[in-house]
This record gives sequence, structure tokens and C-alpha cells, in this order.
Amino acid sequence: MAVVSLKEVKAGDVVATDLYANKVLILKAGTALTAENIRRLKKWGIEHIDILTVQDKTISRPDKAGIEKPLGIRRLFYESLYKVASEKRYGYALHNMEDFSYVESLFYKIMADEAIARLVKALKQWNEDSYLHSFDVFILGALLSKHLQMPDPLFFVTCCLLHDIGKLKVPIGILQKEGELTDREKLLLKYQILNSDDVFRQLSGVEAIKGFTQAHHRRLDAGKLKNGEAGDWVTLDLLMIADVYSALTLDRPYREAYSSFQALEILTKDDQKPLDRSFLIDFMEMLNIYPKNAIVRLSNGQTARVVQVTDELPGMPRLKLFGSGKEIEIPPNLSTGIASFVQFGHLQKTMDVKSG
Repeated sequence: MAVVSLKEVKAGDVVATDLYANKVLILKAGTALTAENIRRLKKWGIEHIDILTVQDKTISRPDKAGIEKPLGIRRLFYESLYKVASEKRYGYALHNMEDFSYVESLFYKIMADEAIARLVKALKQWNEDSYLHSFDVFILGALLSKHLQMPDPLFFVTCCLLHDIGKLKVPIGILQKEGELTDREKLLLKYQILNSDDVFRQLSGVEAIKGFTQAHHRRLDAGKLKNGEAGDWVTLDLLMIADVYSALTLDRPYREAYSSFQALEILTKDDQKPLDRSFLIDFMEMLNIYPKNAIVRLSNGQTARVVQVTDELPGMPRLKLFGSGKEIEIPPNLSTGIASFVQFGHLQKTMDVKSG
């Protein structure tokens, strides 16, 4: 850890300790700074900040559960996290240090399996975009498993990390193509992902992992499972949400990323995706990001409609209060925040809502 002048801090630096202003928590330890964060810190008169150093990120030591953090795996986790994690996409989901440690520990548990570690590293070397998407789906799946208090999440989050491992068999020209894929290329992509037995053979518990990930891709493609196919609807729904959200909000060779709130709107309105959309409510509440026109309940008990969301800080939207019609912004010290989702279009939480 190092105390750094705010003038020298740059986007991507990670806050080492909880940061307070006037005894109010404004940034959690573990937060990767954005340009908007830095701008606000300057506005609030913050002059110095504790930042994680390279040494902090690479020292190998066991966590509270006794899981060893090898130097290379620890570096891989942090380097990957820096490339995908930001408030623009994760909202406040990684602000809580307990949540951050939970996700980090699960990654080390998965990568303790040498066969899995080899495959994950091979995917990173073959196509980094495919690897970062898989890592991102793992992060989102792990956060969602904790939010939902999943009793034994290891198999689920392992499948999140390995859901696209079949791309090791896909020609690199297809994965890196900037234009739209031809019908033949799309068929080849699907075939290789669904028929990669030689890849999965390297894993223990191969049939369960292969069955779950292939069931996921069949649902994305055809919207249904074959009779007796592996995977239950609940965990497949959660994987689908994490996968589609990640795919929409990360840059692709053929398009720029959608904003987080645009992606949530697409997921909510896309009736072609066969999933229980009540899980989308859990996902939005986990991120604390909501699309424009969503109705939300505030921490002070008031109800409001989201009227404006910014790409840089989607967790601090502009709101219009029901009743008074007054427009407000979430204060920087989060003294009033969004407590829960109420309604967006046809998607509604079980509670009464007054129109306004």
C-alpha cells in the first residue's frame, strides 16, 4: 500500500483502505477508480489516497479459509479484474470488502485444480477477449451466488468460468473477426462449443461440467433443454443472465459495448430469452443499477422513477419522486440510496405501486 497524491492517481488504481469524507464512507477498499471517481474526489477536496501497490497485488498468502494464493494466480486475478471491473458495469457490487474477498477466494479454489488452471490460461493465450468474458461471467456469477445466499456455489461458479472453454477449438479468425459472422461461421462456432469432448476430458467431474455448460449454450440457441440434459433451470437462468449481461457490456470486435442500464433494459424486454425474469430483479438489486423509467424504493421509504442514468456512474441516477414530482439525485455520501426495485415495464416486484 502507498499513500499517493490525488494528482498522481489514475483510472484503474485500486483503493487500499475505506475512504471517508466527513465521517461518511465514500469509497470502499478494493474499488478500481474511474475517471469520474477521481473527478469527484478532487471536487470533495481529497488530496491523498491509499492505493494498492504491485507488491500488495502479488504477495502469496493464504486467505481466511486457508486457501493458498499462488503468486501467478493472484496476479492473474487482479490483472483480469482491472480489465473488466468498474462502477460502469458492476455498480457497487464489489464495494463491500466481504463480497470482494468471497469472489477472490472462489477464484483461488477453482484455479487450485491444475487441469482447470491450464485450460483457463490456454483460453487467455488463445483469445484474451474470450477469456475476459469468461472471467467476467465468473465474477458476476459469484456475486450473484452470494447475493442469493447459494449454499454451495463452487460448481456453479466453476461452470461460469468454463462456460466458453469450447472456444479453444474455434479458429482464431472467427473469434477475432470484426464484421458479422457468416452462417457457416456461426454454425462452426456453435458446433465447436458444443462438441469439445477432448477439452472437457482433461477435467475431473467432466460430465457434470460439460453437461451444464452445453445445456446453457443450447438454451441460448434454441431456448430449451433436451430431455434428461444436465443443469437445473435456476442455475441455468443465473448463468444466462450473467453471460448475456457480460456479452452486451464488454467491447466486441464487431461493436462497442452497451451501457449497463441499456443491457439491463435489453435483458428485461427480450422475450426470446427463456428465463425466469424475477432473477433479473435480484441481478439489478445486486448491482444497484436500474434502467431509465424503472420504479424504485428509496432507503428513506419514498418511491421514485429513474429519469436519467449516466454511463460513468449508473448507481447514482436522477430520480423523480412520486407524490411531490420533485427531481433529486442520489447524494455523493449515499445518505439516501436505492433500497430495492419495484417495477420496470411488465417486470414487477410483489408490492403495490401508485402510478405517477
